[in-house]
Amino acid sequence: MSINIIDDFISGVDQTRLEQAILTDESIPWNYRASPNHNLDSTNNGDFVHRVFAFDISNSFYHINPYMLDVMSPLMVRLGSDYLRQIKINIYPRSDTLMEHAQHVDKLDFQNNNTLPQQGEQEYSLIYYVNNNDGYTKFYPDNEDPVAVESKRGRIVYTDVPTVHNSTTCTNANVRCTINFNFR
Repeated sequence: MSINIIDDFISGVDQTRLEQAILTDESIPWNYRASPNHNLDSTNNGDFVHRVFAFDISNSFYHINPYMLDVMSPLMVRLGSDYLRQIKINIYPRSDTLMEHAQHVDKLDFQNNNTLPQQGEQEYSLIYYVNNNDGYTKFYPDNEDPVAVESKRGRIVYTDVPTVHNSTTCTNANVRCTINFNFR
């Protein structure tokens, strides 16, 4: 298992367009979650989520936000995937002290039935960092020492979906914002 980190995954112009669309567009519906990690953590620091795209073939469920897909098209082109299960934007509000959320593994379904996608092929996860801040994502590859990936605008981290990881808040920006892609 490997963790790949790439800075400036898309151009600076596309980074700015994406950051502005997500952090300033008041028409994007945000859903509050009291626990960012599947009800596992007790930090009392919830987050806000917007599902841009969601697809679950086993339950014939899908959701699409065409506006955000258009804004994210440079990421999609660069990703070059033939199968996309979800795109989810996460916003973690600023906190006075940096707080780590609970460790978790990305959900593999949308209907809470804990089944893998029917295709049976390995999925991957990509996290895109929308803005600069002092937060990070901590990964625990193969039960080894954790790898902390700092939140840097335009950075991606790419890994296997089953990798245990956790997010954090930030203290030096209004919010910490990431986009999670699950794909093949």
